[in-house]
Amino acid sequence: MGNERRTQKAPAGAPTRLGRDFWFYFSGQAVSQLGGSFTVFALPLLVFKLTHSATNLALTTAAEFVPYLLFGLLLGAVVDRFDRKRLMLGSDIAQAVVIAVIPVLAIGGLLRVADIYAVTFVQSTLGIIFNCGEFAAIPSLVGEQELVTANARIMATNNAGQILGPGLAGALVAFVPVADLLFVDAGSFLVSSGCLALIRRSFNAATPASRPAGSAIRALLTDVREGLAYVWSNPVLRSISIMMALINLVATTADSQLVLFARRALHATNSEIGFLYAAGAAGIVAVSLVAGPMRQRVSFAVAALGALVLAGLTTTAMALAGSYAAALVLWAASSGFGMLLNINTVALRQAIVPPQLYGRVVSVAQVLAWSAIPLGSLAGAAAINLSGSVTGVYAVIGGLTAAIALAFAFSPVAHGDRYLAEAAERRAGSGANRRRGLTDLVIPNIIITMSIINSSLPPGPPPAPASRVLLIGASRGLGLALAREWARGGRHVVATARGSGRTPLHDLADTCAEQIEIETVDVTEPAQIAALHDRLADRMFDLLFVNAGVASQPQGTVAQTSTDEFTRVMVTNALGPLRVIEALQDLVEPAGTIGVMSSGQGSVANNEGGGDEVYRGSKAALNTFMRSYAARHSGERRTLVLMAPGWVQTELGGSDARLSIDESIPNVVKTLDALEGRPGLHYVDYLGRTVPW
Repeated sequence: MGNERRTQKAPAGAPTRLGRDFWFYFSGQAVSQLGGSFTVFALPLLVFKLTHSATNLALTTAAEFVPYLLFGLLLGAVVDRFDRKRLMLGSDIAQAVVIAVIPVLAIGGLLRVADIYAVTFVQSTLGIIFNCGEFAAIPSLVGEQELVTANARIMATNNAGQILGPGLAGALVAFVPVADLLFVDAGSFLVSSGCLALIRRSFNAATPASRPAGSAIRALLTDVREGLAYVWSNPVLRSISIMMALINLVATTADSQLVLFARRALHATNSEIGFLYAAGAAGIVAVSLVAGPMRQRVSFAVAALGALVLAGLTTTAMALAGSYAAALVLWAASSGFGMLLNINTVALRQAIVPPQLYGRVVSVAQVLAWSAIPLGSLAGAAAINLSGSVTGVYAVIGGLTAAIALAFAFSPVAHGDRYLAEAAERRAGSGANRRRGLTDLVIPNIIITMSIINSSLPPGPPPAPASRVLLIGASRGLGLALAREWARGGRHVVATARGSGRTPLHDLADTCAEQIEIETVDVTEPAQIAALHDRLADRMFDLLFVNAGVASQPQGTVAQTSTDEFTRVMVTNALGPLRVIEALQDLVEPAGTIGVMSSGQGSVANNEGGGDEVYRGSKAALNTFMRSYAARHSGERRTLVLMAPGWVQTELGGSDARLSIDESIPNVVKTLDALEGRPGLHYVDYLGRTVPW
């Protein structure tokens, strides 16, 4: 398969080779992170220089995060739907142009604080695109066994840039105007875009997703709803999002007003403010180095919630200490503990979220968690203005942060390890030869952190896959791909074509004659079904799978469809498969599996956009017939499966479909293997997720 190289394990002790594409990406991000740290330092300093106002600092923070509320969900769906690398490259170029507006205006003496708000808003909007795409970039660039090394090097370089950048910017500000520092960031975006352009691989290959038919806007909205529903229906993801929203409501002021705090409470110079930012980045590096060993010794709840308590307490201590030297240490500690919380929560998301939902789940998590930042930053500024004490506000922020952590010790967040174990067990039960533990999925700075999860879980052998398969409808498209996949896995497949002419199935059989045997049947002809049964009467199969489907021609509403066309679609898609199952069921082992290719469009609950009415109706009818069949055979041990393969690039699905055959069918086979031995009817998609009726 196309992804065999990516998943193959390297020999023990073999050197890790990350490849040219990774190093291009690594180099671009190293430069971009260094440039970005100049802006992190310079922008609030510039606002403070223009206004000397806590409120204006808060408005800058609000301008940065409001785009997530307005566009985050939609852009996350866009990133999952289109070419991620091109979107990221375009985002980099556009951000370079936008960020350069500030120093250009400053040189002309035209810069106003409103211009900074506008630039921040636009750049943040463009950054959403890059951030969502970046989540899937590394798994697309390196093999699974190189993820640990690749992520470690990315994070180490990022944090080194965050340490060096503010310090360098603080030193340079003594010689150049503050606004001119943003030219460095603009240039770094161009370097990043150039490196992305040199990368050959796609950033989409590792994270396929199904897409419903319909208009682009309607389909995007469907993607958004899917991401929201996934996050909100998962107790631990929902709780983490709520917790993060509360933390950001309370604690965002500590970041947005750091320049004001340093000026008023610590009497710091511009250079000293730069070193304070650098201390925060250094704290992140220090905590990252011990995150792995720490996580091996404590639970998810202790690592995540304990880090949050310590982040709050060190913020309060910094406020009360009133010393610049103490603030350097305590701000480093607070930043580091805050990152430790993020390390664990983001790693948990990556471990339990299906890859094709990465972009949407990231954007949903950001929108839910960051929705409180604009309000929190403005509320913090108001509190400082009303109280007249920035140190008092910082002290209260730290206490409230610790209190939030203690409150969520009684939520699903406290049971994070259980959700991680369940995700690992689902992967182990998928029938794959590899086990993707949390260490395979973590983002950069938890690299060593999660290996304990994988090693501590009881391995448990995967179920033995069906070795004898009867596949109805394999001459082309999905059926042909199923035959190929099962043959490749060593199964013996009796696969049917509709007529006697030569088909691609015959070409496949020529290459693997020992695995594939060809029969003929038309599922719309009862006599042919009966004849097939007679020819196979002395055979038994572990799996019977029926793949039959046609679209109505031409497309239109059900009322616009002719009776003949309606009958053709219904007989082929609904009646024919049930006739096959009824006629051939005695050829299936008592504990075997009977499956039929359904569709997500057969879900009545999900039919909110309409379209493809006759096809949808035929698949809904098929689902209903299978439920009736399951009810009649409720006492039997067979597994019954209605399979939704996703929107796949076939003659039926069309060239605009989101999934290639190679992205859908191997997962269909894995899901069928995982369901083996589980009696009853299962309506699932190609990743094993239950589809609502």
